[in-house]
Amino acid sequence: MSLYELVLDGRYQNQQIINRFNYISSGSPGGVSGSFALAKTLGFDEDGYDIPGLDDTFIHTMALLQTSLFTYVEAIVKNPYDVTDFFTMQISPPLAGIDTVNTGMSPTSAVGFRTNRVRQDIARGTKRIAGVVETGFTTGGVLESAYLALAENLADAMSANLVSTLSGGSITFTPCVCKKEKYHPTGKTTWAYRYFPTESEQLENVASGIIWTPYDRQRTQTSRQVGRGS
Repeated sequence: MSLYELVLDGRYQNQQIINRFNYISSGSPGGVSGSFALAKTLGFDEDGYDIPGLDDTFIHTMALLQTSLFTYVEAIVKNPYDVTDFFTMQISPPLAGIDTVNTGMSPTSAVGFRTNRVRQDIARGTKRIAGVVETGFTTGGVLESAYLALAENLADAMSANLVSTLSGGSITFTPCVCKKEKYHPTGKTTWAYRYFPTESEQLENVASGIIWTPYDRQRTQTSRQVGRGS
């Protein structure tokens, strides 16, 4: 059993947009690394592109919500506890959102998601997916029915166990939420969070069996205001 992290690095209106997801693996990846096996099941090929013809992959389902002005420039899959188990995809040309028709909103606007809570000591997971389009919302920021259906499809993809059978292996990746260690960075008085020092300790501090659900109204992410950060 190992912990994996997916980092999606996007660009929208000259703003960096970062989203992270975690998975726990079980089984054997066979003749490939676990990180590569996870990348393929998420919908990336060796060059970082969305795999043609696979319209139900994680990344394709996410891109359906997004304007074509939103682009993914890099995806990194890694085991934080194994320095050799990582797979970095520089996506060139960038992978764009699929909506080429409707007007994109501010990078602070998002479709929001949250998980159920399966452990009392670990909070719900949350995500904000940027690059959303104006026609996706009705009065008061309520998701329009067809757009909500796309969000529900993405929630299903975010909740799904992913199975890889590459190179004779069989490995399952289960989505999870990580509780992280709270600490003071050197020279600072503010708190920060990081993975626990050992993988065994971290695996004792994860919530698996989670189910993602979309919020039915528009969400905002103020840290994504132009000029402020990711």
